[in-house]
Amino acid sequence: MKRTMSSSNIVQWPMASDTTFDDQQFAQWRALLEERTGMEVTAARRSFLETSIRQRMKEAGFTGFQRYFEHVSNDSIISSEWYLLVDRLTVQETRFFRDAHAMELVAEHLRAIWQRSNDPVQVWSAGCATGEEAYSLAMIMAELARRYPDQRHFSVTGSDISAPAVLKARLGTYTARKLEPVRAAWQQRYFTAEGNSMVVKPELSQRVCFTRLNVTETEQAPLQNMDVIYCQNLLIYFRRWRRRDIVTQFVDKLRPGGLLVLGPGELIDFKHDQLVAIPNKHCLAFLKKRSDSME
Repeated sequence: MKRTMSSSNIVQWPMASDTTFDDQQFAQWRALLEERTGMEVTAARRSFLETSIRQRMKEAGFTGFQRYFEHVSNDSIISSEWYLLVDRLTVQETRFFRDAHAMELVAEHLRAIWQRSNDPVQVWSAGCATGEEAYSLAMIMAELARRYPDQRHFSVTGSDISAPAVLKARLGTYTARKLEPVRAAWQQRYFTAEGNSMVVKPELSQRVCFTRLNVTETEQAPLQNMDVIYCQNLLIYFRRWRRRDIVTQFVDKLRPGGLLVLGPGELIDFKHDQLVAIPNKHCLAFLKKRSDSME
């Protein structure tokens, strides 16, 4: 059963010191973050939480935790400051073709689609951070289009909870060092040099769109019949029950026969009557059963 929280669950504790991040401060901040983002801030990440909030408070001109908390927790003025704080609190470690084994699994799946039909192909990069993962998937599809020139429509949707990260992804501008994992031929084919930066060429960027989306709100996302949903290194930030809720929503967004790729260990012993696990020691992946194979 899906669980929900309401703003009434967020307790504003009386503070002994507005400049001290004590147990009560930690409790109310973690409650606010889980309420709004779904992410669980464990005790092991308390120091990271405090440091990140302190830095953002200083940048925003606040000197006390409680005044800043009251500012960002005001439901009537959820503003750019909240999104900037969330950006600071979300780990955006990503790179092109970060998981070679998972990317090869996706390439094999898409290759089979290209060979058997001429239908449009849709891929979703959930938790795309600054876009490297989404553009990696787009390059795989563009290469297939070169090999099988059938004029098919294909697209990649990248989503992330961080508005600043989504903005960077849309710009498609990266350092040459960021592109080191990309094959030299693909760098020449899909990027152009502008000063000290490399920019995604329009023929690739036009195939990719980015949107701000909290993955816990997948049910409301206007995405349907996805051929691939790629979501790695994101579910680890949620409680186990919420991970299952998110994946269940992913299943509803997949086309029959579609591929779901997760990170190893992100969802242990998960079973769904519409999913078939793919044996792979490097990543956690499932195929959605086709309608003629469902009982």
